Amino acid sequence: MAVALLALVSCAKRGKSPRHSGDSAGVDSGPRDTGDTGQPEDSADSADTGDTGDVAPGPRWSGAVSGTPWWSEAMVGMEVGARVVWSGEGLWAAAPRGGGLVRRLPDGPAVSAAGEAHLGAALAAYADGVLVGAWSRDGGAADEGAVYLLDGSSEDGVVEVELDPIFVVDGGATGLVLWGEGAGDTPDGWLLGRPRMDGDRGHLALVEPVGHTVVAEWTGAAGGELSAGAVTTADLDGDGLRDVAVGAWGAGGFSGAVHVALAPFPDHSSWADADRSWTGDTWSLAGFSLASGDVDGDGRPDLVVGAFGDTRNGSGSGAVTVIPSDAPSGPLLALDAHRLGDGPDAHFGAALAVVDADHDGHADLAVGGPDGAEGGVARLFYGPIAGASGVADAELVVDDGGRGDGLGSAVALHPTLGWAAGAPGLEGGTVFVAAMP
Repeated sequence: MAVALLALVSCAKRGKSPRHSGDSAGVDSGPRDTGDTGQPEDSADSADTGDTGDVAPGPRWSGAVSGTPWWSEAMVGMEVGARVVWSGEGLWAAAPRGGGLVRRLPDGPAVSAAGEAHLGAALAAYADGVLVGAWSRDGGAADEGAVYLLDGSSEDGVVEVELDPIFVVDGGATGLVLWGEGAGDTPDGWLLGRPRMDGDRGHLALVEPVGHTVVAEWTGAAGGELSAGAVTTADLDGDGLRDVAVGAWGAGGFSGAVHVALAPFPDHSSWADADRSWTGDTWSLAGFSLASGDVDGDGRPDLVVGAFGDTRNGSGSGAVTVIPSDAPSGPLLALDAHRLGDGPDAHFGAALAVVDADHDGHADLAVGGPDGAEGGVARLFYGPIAGASGVADAELVVDDGGRGDGLGSAVALHPTLGWAAGAPGLEGGTVFVAAMP
């Protein structure tokens, strides 16, 4: 298995979101392993619906684009850029190796952790700041992690010294997944995924914003499916409430699956009772990343699913599939819209971001493929997305590193500020940023 990544975005109100576009994704479980657990880290990707309000249509990127390094480190293995996310007009990035470090780019603040906390193993935009997850906390129990809240007014410091957690994660915190956006009857809350819970069955909690208490929770359908390894929300049935979708990339012996719960939600439920589910092909790891937005141009939000193990263009080439909002349950291969990876072991679809980058009313799709033969790459497909094709349909190609750089492990888009991608395998890691054309 290779890359395992995480991505998350936006704090939303019911029916209308502030649209802090972007995504984060991150740390590799294979060639670029993070932490010392010996287990793959889990992923989530999130996305904007592509709504840009009154922003006028603008120019498009085309061809190859190089980014400017906004944060680089020389310490090998630090994994700068394992997570990147736009929040408001700020870009936040994480280097979760060891104690971990999270920064608002380009000039701070920066917050770190002691020991082997892996601060920044999860990162999600929330209001005008970010939710930050850590696998452990200084002075906490052996299986206790934490979630912290940072914003532009935060100061440099060390968590558990200058900054207390807003939520303590007990019962095992490895593989935390954060989604900084509520759903159902709690539109201003946030979601906490723990795919390693209960024998890798997985667990998802919807947390309310005041007091941060759990108001709804879901458990995995079966042991080993790693449910909530990726999370996103969208109003799929048009009732004004945001529904929840999770990736379960370990389901079916790593064929992977995507499950949907339509709002309103019961207090406790299982993904075995999901309202809709889609299954991946053999060893595709479908649901490793997830995003949402109207990428097919029909006026309703869709789900976008990354399957970095897909084999249609070679072993581990990867693929991305669009699930229309009204699609019934079934195999992902039965759906029409697919984008296939560059070639063997590219792991295309390991990271996703969705936003209307050219302001034409159609959401656009950024995809990371961090393990290509010539190095990682990020590609942008302008919406609407329809039919099946390879990477040749991408209008933008970003390639700033070299073999083993991991570029595209994390991708983020902002509708006015530009593109960002992490390359955590490039020595100590780098975050590249390119302004809109």
